[in-house]
Amino acid sequence: MSEISEQVLNPIDENLSFEQRWLEDQIMSEYRVFADGTVQDVEEEPFSFMSDDFVIVRALDEEHAYAIWQDKNKGLYDGL
Repeated sequence: MSEISEQVLNPIDENLSFEQRWLEDQIMSEYRVFADGTVQDVEEEPFSFMSDDFVIVRALDEEHAYAIWQDKNKGLYDGL
């Protein structure tokens, strides 16, 4: 996998109490967001037709994951 795939966007805040981290972990899921903006739950097998150029994003749902990814990239992948 590429270096970018090891990055996690929106990680758990380690300053939260155990209870707060547990609750956040129950609410949030992890998603792969590929360079073209495709979003996939990490519990699924990676798409075979996609590259390994993705980041892991902790989010409420796929739309939230895409929004976090888009905000972090500030248009870096626009126009693909």
